[in-house]
Amino acid sequence: MISARPKPQGNFVKLLRRPRYRGFVLTVSLSRMSANMFNTAGVLLVLSRTGSAPLAGATAAAAVLPAALTGPVLGAWLDVAHRRRVLIVIDQLLSVMALLGMVALAGHAPNWTLPAVAVLYSITRPFSSGSFYSALAEIAGPELLDQASTIEASSLNLSFVVGPALAGALTGVIGPATVVELQAAITLVVAVLIAINSVFESRPQQRAKNVSQALRDGLRALARNQILRATGAASAFAAFGWGLMAVGFPLY
Repeated sequence: MISARPKPQGNFVKLLRRPRYRGFVLTVSLSRMSANMFNTAGVLLVLSRTGSAPLAGATAAAAVLPAALTGPVLGAWLDVAHRRRVLIVIDQLLSVMALLGMVALAGHAPNWTLPAVAVLYSITRPFSSGSFYSALAEIAGPELLDQASTIEASSLNLSFVVGPALAGALTGVIGPATVVELQAAITLVVAVLIAINSVFESRPQQRAKNVSQALRDGLRALARNQILRATGAASAFAAFGWGLMAVGFPLY
């Protein structure tokens, strides 16, 4: 007997043929790679300009911690916003401004200005990361969600490798300041790609009516679903390890 179940390879082909899906994957991958370049180039920029390891560590922390604190509220806002692409583009443009600001300030302004600008770099990041995850299910549909999740995981894991590796290799050739400027240019390209691709507006038709309801729904789902709690905890520990390496290794 011949099984009627579709082959996984065929499903991947169907997914890649989905309208606007390839543009979505390209944009998301570029955004993640660019963001992870800062883990190496930003730390090396501060070190080369100031010679201060504590300041480099503080700047790296300021580039990630605010997003963890604002994530629940900004994610809920993203769920109910009428034009979420505007919020995502604002996040990307703030990142561009902050990156160029750090290049201009490092070694030329008081040390406290670098972590302050790094906060600007990260504080709205949940607008981008949240939209990437939420749009995926709507683009792929339930029948292709497994394949889309596989590509999503590969994109995420590769960004943790390719971003810092590219930044490190280029820093040895053109210097950390130029690499941070290159990251700003890539982020600007990402902002344009998001602005012209309506796929980033994709989300479920049934959703919360306001931010407070979205927050309550999310917290209830997290409290009731053991898989969500376990996955969230595992992801947090993994990110903690990557964060230590991202800052510790360049300093070493």
